[in-house]
Amino acid sequence: VLFHIHCSSSGSQKVKWKGKIEEVDGIQVVKNPKEPIYKADVFSFEEDLRIGKEGDNKYMFSQISDIAVDGQENIYVADYKEINIKVYDKSGRYLRTIGKQGQGPGEIGRPYSIQVVNDRELMVHDGKNRRVHYFSLEGEFLRDIKFGLLWHDKLYTVSNKYYYAMVWLREPPNSRIELMKLDAELNKLETIGIRQMYDRPQPIELFRPDISFKIMHNDCLLYGYPEDYELQIFSPEGKLMKKITRKYDPIPVSDEERKGAEKDFEPGRKLVFMKHHPAY
Repeated sequence: VLFHIHCSSSGSQKVKWKGKIEEVDGIQVVKNPKEPIYKADVFSFEEDLRIGKEGDNKYMFSQISDIAVDGQENIYVADYKEINIKVYDKSGRYLRTIGKQGQGPGEIGRPYSIQVVNDRELMVHDGKNRRVHYFSLEGEFLRDIKFGLLWHDKLYTVSNKYYYAMVWLREPPNSRIELMKLDAELNKLETIGIRQMYDRPQPIELFRPDISFKIMHNDCLLYGYPEDYELQIFSPEGKLMKKITRKYDPIPVSDEERKGAEKDFEPGRKLVFMKHHPAY
């Protein structure tokens, strides 16, 4: 079942922000204090739309891998196991299915991530076939781009000019995940962020901070790696424009949390616990 949650303000509160904004080496740095602006709840959430109907394949999902929305508020749902993208209007009515399983032109191996580009095309990142497919919003196959041996987890584009991708690099003793900026042909331009990894046999890391990123509505890149409390915003051309920080006290991972997490894994599985929770 796919849910859409409506977010609404719960009232106005007269407050004064106690942070400060500085310019450091041409980068705007927004420094937030430890205490939040608002003491009471600021937002409330209500279910606005539910898509899902047992027994009807048009409204059933196996494993949703990503969701995108176009300018008409149509909803595109990538299904990792069904290997297609279902499209619904803003009221939840089924419109069409885009793509099918296969290895030929316009056929999908696994849809890892999807994105509506310039409100004209649907980009499908196919990690299994190592291709980036482009469809019209009506479902017509347009073209694809093949990429090499680098294994991307998530991949998004900035108006088909640049791409940002999470790339797994197993290179002992320096195995790592990198957030890379790629050119229009999916060649590496630069590394934005790095998360170090264990080499095989790889333990399960619990409470580990992870890289996250998103292309914003204005084609800027929002990037975060919560080892510390900082978000970074890059321009559509890839220049670091802004940092958003906040003072905070790291929250230790408790013995109770460790014991609770251990119950979810079979005995003998190697687990590595972080000392603290991610910053956010």
